[in-house]
Amino acid sequence: MRDWCQNIARFAELPNACCKLSGLPAECRDTAELEGAVADIIGIAMDHFGPRRCLLGSDQPVSRDVHDWCGRVLSLLPESDQEDVASKNALRIYPRRQ
Repeated sequence: MRDWCQNIARFAELPNACCKLSGLPAECRDTAELEGAVADIIGIAMDHFGPRRCLLGSDQPVSRDVHDWCGRVLSLLPESDQEDVASKNALRIYPRRQ
């Protein structure tokens, strides 16, 4: 975990780097491990990247219940950051091409 934190901090120094909040359910052995890790990991990502450079990934098809993962992540964020992380950042980072 220490190496991961150091690498996240270094990566966040790049002004054009963003962080997609997904994949954690697939890395955990079970729900208990996920519940024990999610707040710290999301908190670290948000601390380093901030609410304008984090976006929520549905984690589909790996996570069976997408709403559980998305709801879990959003519940950890201040209400003022939820819309940015849930949708606005993705729309800005992945602009729609016409």
